[in-house]
Amino acid sequence: KNFNSLLVQWLLAYLQRRIGFDVGVEPGAEMKVAIEEAEKRGIAIGLVDRDIRLTLLRFWNELGFFEKIKLFWTLIISIAEIDNGGEIDIESLKDQNVIDVVMEEFRRFSPNGARTLIDERDAYIAHQLVLLTAQHPGGRILAIIGAGHRKGIAGYIDDPGTLPPFDSLTHEPKSIP
Repeated sequence: KNFNSLLVQWLLAYLQRRIGFDVGVEPGAEMKVAIEEAEKRGIAIGLVDRDIRLTLLRFWNELGFFEKIKLFWTLIISIAEIDNGGEIDIESLKDQNVIDVVMEEFRRFSPNGARTLIDERDAYIAHQLVLLTAQHPGGRILAIIGAGHRKGIAGYIDDPGTLPPFDSLTHEPKSIP
């Protein structure tokens, strides 16, 4: 039923593993460290990101035909480049200016994809953080998020009135048989 989104998920996971292997960082290592630190300190953990299955279903459903073709082609080229020893400067990816440029490039490459993978997830995570804040008034919350999501989430936290309705971020799209 969801073969296409499964294929995209597999390709993205493969890229993430290969990049992590090349730079000596296991994918998800930062989350493991955060969880260990929270457990050591007796701090509650809240997983606030949207389910990847739902995100990829919505992502795939939002892409137009040509965006899908372009995405597959780009993923295949990226895998080939990484498998052939292509270099990735991880340190440059920590620079917020570089992150902003990459995010804007992705928006130009796939506006529909960016809306689903970036904007919707920013809103979903912000909803979850606003909820956590309401549940723990006066308490502090530490959120570990991807650097590319920082601006969007912060904007929603600063002005929660701009958040889209939560239900609009959680419904599963109908797939075409």
